[in-house]
This record gives sequence, C-alpha cells and structure tokens, in this order.
Amino acid sequence: AFVIRSANVNVNPMATFFSLAALFYAEGVREGDRPGRCAALAGAMAGLATVSKYPSVLVCLAVALAIVLARRSWGEKLRLLVTSGVATAVSAAVAMPALVLNPAAVVKQVRFQSTVYQRHAVGSYWDQAVVRAEWDLPLEHPELGLTFLILTAAGLAVALGDRRWRKPVLGWLLFALATFALFAQYRFRAFRNLLPLVPLGCVLVALLYARVREALPPRPRWALDLVAAALPALLFTPAILQFSRFQLAVDDSREQAVRWLTRHTGPAHRVLFTEELEFLPHRIESLRAQTAVRPWQTARSRILRQRFHYVVVPGFLDPEGRPLIAPPLAERILQRYEIATRFGSKSPFQIQGGFKGNEQLICILEKKSPAANR
Repeated sequence: AFVIRSANVNVNPMATFFSLAALFYAEGVREGDRPGRCAALAGAMAGLATVSKYPSVLVCLAVALAIVLARRSWGEKLRLLVTSGVATAVSAAVAMPALVLNPAAVVKQVRFQSTVYQRHAVGSYWDQAVVRAEWDLPLEHPELGLTFLILTAAGLAVALGDRRWRKPVLGWLLFALATFALFAQYRFRAFRNLLPLVPLGCVLVALLYARVREALPPRPRWALDLVAAALPALLFTPAILQFSRFQLAVDDSREQAVRWLTRHTGPAHRVLFTEELEFLPHRIESLRAQTAVRPWQTARSRILRQRFHYVVVPGFLDPEGRPLIAPPLAERILQRYEIATRFGSKSPFQIQGGFKGNEQLICILEKKSPAANR
C-alpha cells in the first residue's frame, strides 16, 4: 500500500507517519517515567498529523484514551490531557498558520472537500483492499489482500486477550473505528484515506506471530520463523514487481515536452507554461530559453497577445474528443499558433486543479509568423 504510492508526492504517508508517532509517544505517557514530556510530544505529533490531513485529528482520541488508561491519579491524568491538547493546538498552528490567521478559509475548504466526497460515488474500500488497488494506481493487485486481513483480525483478537497489549490496542481500535465511521458516510471511497491504519495492522500481525512463537517449544520455532520471513515475500513480491516494471517504463509527458523544448529552443526564445500542468521548476529552469509559468486564467490573455514563441498547454481535446479548452477560445488560439507537437493520452480532470498523472495530455504551440496570420 505504501510502496505503490512511493513515486508520488502525497499527504497520506505524512499523515500516517505523524499518527504513528503520536501513538508511540502516547505509550510513553502510559508506561514511561517522563509522562509530561511524552504527553507533549504525543500532542505535537497529533497536531502535525492533523495539518497533514484533517481527518487524522482522530488520532487524538487514541492519545486521550492512552492517558485515561494510564496508572496515574486522576489529577495527573487531567494535567497530561491538558498538556497534550495544548501541544496539539500549538504544533498545528505553527505548521499551518492559516488555522489561526484565516480559520474561515480552512472551514470553507473542509466543507468543500466534504461536499466533493459526498457528491462523487467512486470506489469500494473492500474491493481495493482485497481485489484491485485504488483505481488511479498502476497495479492489478490488492492493496493488502485477504490473507493479510485475516492475520490482522487474528492479531487483534490475540492482542485484546493479552493483558500486556490490551490497553494500547484499545486506542488503536478506537482510532480505526472513528476513521471508518468518518469515511463510511461519504460516497467517494479511496483506500488512501485508510493508510494510517495499515501499519497498525502490520503490528497486529507481528503480535500474533510473537504470541504463537511464545506458545511453541524452542525447537519448532525456527520453522515458524522461516514461514514468517517468507510470507511477506510470497504475498507482496508479485505486486511490487509489477509496480517496478511499470515505473521503469514510465516516461512522463511533461518530461517528453521538456526534452522536445530543449532541442527546439535557445536563449532567444520565450516559452510560457500553464501552471496547472505542474512541471517541476528545476526542469523548466534547465531550458536555455526565457520561461514563464502562469495560471490558466492569466496565461490565456498572454497567449492571445502572442508574447511567446512557444506555449505549453493541456490538450485541446480529451481522448474521447471532448473539449478541454472552450471551443471559441481554442479557435482564437489556433488562429495565432499552430500545434507543434503533442504528448500524453489522458486528460486531467479539469483545466484548473485535479490530479495529474504521468500521461496527461500536453500540447506545445508554436507562434505563427505574421504572414501566416494574414
């Protein structure tokens, strides 16, 4: 689930990391000899998880439960809860000042995202977990697989039945149930929303292994160790190999466009990139030409004024022939420019915003000569 997202810049692994860090320090509150320090760190990590991805604020429930279940006086527990809460608020505000400086905009964005998630009926968490990974990932294998889920469930049962592990696992279970309850209400269901729970599943499988190993006599343990070492390779190697083959063959349409411009432009040329295509800045800077990057709303007026020798825009039509740029505007642009080359085969969701893949449609337009315009 994480390997197949490793080639993309994504907020979900960051939210996962900070959620796990919060749970780690929460255990220090319950078991450690410096509970105040651990409560502050757990809260700080929860705050960073929250600003990485807002639903990760639910990890605060697990942190609070760890403090409540600690063998400490109620007065000390209250102090630790306040410490953790203040640390959460401070770290979130430092990492994302808009929470304090412009909270109305944050609330507006959260409501907008909630509306989008409710409006679009896409995906099934179960199918992505055990049949085929999230639809926008190049993988014909499940995110986890049925074997992993069965082992996780068995590990959960074992952990809840063991006094050593019951308290922390109760916090994880609370976090998981709250996460499921939040996302189950939406029609848009992408497995990335559940990523913070995946490492906890891995730990539960490890606890199952540890418990079974404890129950065995010393001599048969080596056989269990071999099985435990081999199982991840058997379960996940085919999927990782498929993903690796795909990644090795990827040639991003933006890279193809930059290579073409490198061959066809020099210091005397001016090139305009539309911001929504999201070219890496250092790749644009590698060109010898004079370059500019502008949002589409700004870029289109400059395109019509013919200020640039080359313009890099989304494709005019998607693969089904539907316009990505409004036909009247496209006609005006093509009166002034000709299509020098095209790359990619898939349309972005829309001209402004939307997720970008490796094969998004890109057109490079070359300015027509004055004679051609006449």
